[in-house]
Amino acid sequence: MASKRILITGASGFIGSACVHEFIERGWNVTALINKNYPPNFNRLSTCPAFDTLKVSVCDGEHLQAALTEYHETKKIDCILHCAGRAADIGSDSLFRKLNFESVQNTVNLVSGLSIDKLIYISTTDVYGMKDFQDADEKTEFSNNLANPYPHYKILSEKYISEKLPPSKYVIIRPAAVWGPGDNTIMPRILSFLKTSPFIVNFGKWKGRNRWPLAYVRNLSKAVYFSAETDTLNGEALNIIDKEKTSIEEYYRILIDTFLPEKKNIRALNLPFPPGWALAASSSALSNLLRMERPLWEPSLYGLYSVSKNLDFSHKKLEAFLNANGEKLISREDALTELEKNALG
Repeated sequence: MASKRILITGASGFIGSACVHEFIERGWNVTALINKNYPPNFNRLSTCPAFDTLKVSVCDGEHLQAALTEYHETKKIDCILHCAGRAADIGSDSLFRKLNFESVQNTVNLVSGLSIDKLIYISTTDVYGMKDFQDADEKTEFSNNLANPYPHYKILSEKYISEKLPPSKYVIIRPAAVWGPGDNTIMPRILSFLKTSPFIVNFGKWKGRNRWPLAYVRNLSKAVYFSAETDTLNGEALNIIDKEKTSIEEYYRILIDTFLPEKKNIRALNLPFPPGWALAASSSALSNLLRMERPLWEPSLYGLYSVSKNLDFSHKKLEAFLNANGEKLISREDALTELEKNALG
């Protein structure tokens, strides 16, 4: 029996790359959709017979449909994993719409037009909003108080998928703050701040004790694999979050212990929310005005809300899903061991 094939958009990114390796290691063929030059992190896969690339932009609906129609005739695609998008806390609404919503519309058209079995969509727990939670599960309602285009277009995309595709054709994956080897988004920004700051800085009433919703990247990639391999989650959403609860200050200290041991005695500075808001709002406004890729200084306004709220989501559905497929959640201890090995090269 021929191996199944998955098409992965955003395959060169942090989450996409982890899923590329997960599927290849478990016997699937992988086609990575790229729209620029061949990513260096794919070099060691260049001789892998199970790995292939296709150069076309997921935002270019016409060319995407034409390229995939031709490709699908010779190499049948069984599933699409849509990771592509802008994961950022600043940027114009039009840019987020193009990258995070119109790309989803194009992908849904592929699933319908080419009769592909399933779409797995990488969303985010940010769809629930930035406020204090306690063990919030997948039935939590979408936030209707969003001041950032990132979760706004994630919500629109989820609704679009559920309206245009039957439940048998899709799964929604909602990761929290994904971390682990290969992280080129959240972790580098925090480390950059910690390297130059004389303090760990906490904002608001929690004083650093609020939960930071860590989601280890290999727990995510395993859940994505079994979402493709089984029908258990068809038409449903799944939170991706680690079992262990970690406060935001504990996470800072984990990074310090792993990457900045010389700063292990750094002290915490707890600031009220209002002055933090003033600094963060200024950073976001100026960064957007100057069309920066990252905030001029930390935190951005969206970042401030994320690190000052108790983002406590439930892992129970994820754990039950993996257990039903003979797998366990990777523990924090094992995840840190993998991270330290990667840091040492």
